[in-house]
Amino acid sequence: MGEEIPLPARILAVADVTAAMTADRPHRPARTEAEALAELRANAGTRYDSAAVEALARVLERGPT
Repeated sequence: MGEEIPLPARILAVADVTAAMTADRPHRPARTEAEALAELRANAGTRYDSAAVEALARVLERGPT
């Protein structure tokens, strides 16, 4: 569906997946932000919007404000 999916939905999908991967779960420990970003980048363009993933990467590289 790609570009047919509204941009806000694509951004929220990346944010939601990031939050899920970086949180502890009963069946697995939390991944680091770097591990989550690597997974997102590996699937950018297929599962996740490439632009949203790279925007997240820029935010994470800046660090906390």
